[in-house]
Amino acid sequence: MDKPLRKQRPVAVITGASSGLGRATALEFARRGISVVLAARRKEALNKVAFGCKRSGVEVLVIVTDVTDEVAVGNLAQAAYRRFGRLDIWVNNAMVGMYGDFERVPSEDFRKVIETSFFGYVNGARAALPYFRRQGQGILVNVASVLGTVGIPHMSSYVAAKHAIVGFSDALRQEREELELGYARSCLLRWILPSMPMREITRAMRSGPSHPFLIQQVLRSPSSKLSNATATTFSSLQLQLLCQWHALCGPA
Repeated sequence: MDKPLRKQRPVAVITGASSGLGRATALEFARRGISVVLAARRKEALNKVAFGCKRSGVEVLVIVTDVTDEVAVGNLAQAAYRRFGRLDIWVNNAMVGMYGDFERVPSEDFRKVIETSFFGYVNGARAALPYFRRQGQGILVNVASVLGTVGIPHMSSYVAAKHAIVGFSDALRQEREELELGYARSCLLRWILPSMPMREITRAMRSGPSHPFLIQQVLRSPSSKLSNATATTFSSLQLQLLCQWHALCGPA
């Protein structure tokens, strides 16, 4: 039998947790006493993040996951719930980006960005929301970008994905507001617009628009001052959402 939710630590699932904003969020959540489920494609990198989280004394579950695979993301949610008996926060953060002139970018690569950076979020929402409904509470965080509100040249696939995330998130929020269920009032859906990782974009631009390439993770090196500052602000915003949830449902 599941223990009452308020008797256990909160649990957060973070996709794209192997580096950058995902890594910083996982470490900050762990520091605040939140158990974390770390998901990404690179197991070795995930294990390093897990080691840092465990130093804060929380439980950590590592699951190698490709967010473009809907079944795999569903299995991620199932494994997390089976381990902890609850899901409080789901952070959709996994993303890839591409720099290159639209007419020169291969269709397959363009689609890869959309599949990861947008449909990965759709898969995450489909996996998390049924558990939130079952519990009557939960927080879904979709990491968008300032490029979800404006456009820039040579990053059309990434810009399209981020605009889609903003619209998708707003639609989900309105759907929850239409429900006359207690869970609709305590299931928070938010999106966050972190600033662009200029160091990575500059590196991409130096390669020239005739040589598009994938940026596998935003802010690949979180040791830089820029990425740490951005990630810290991002994590603080997420923690504010957790505080809102606590205000609605009581402390975990």
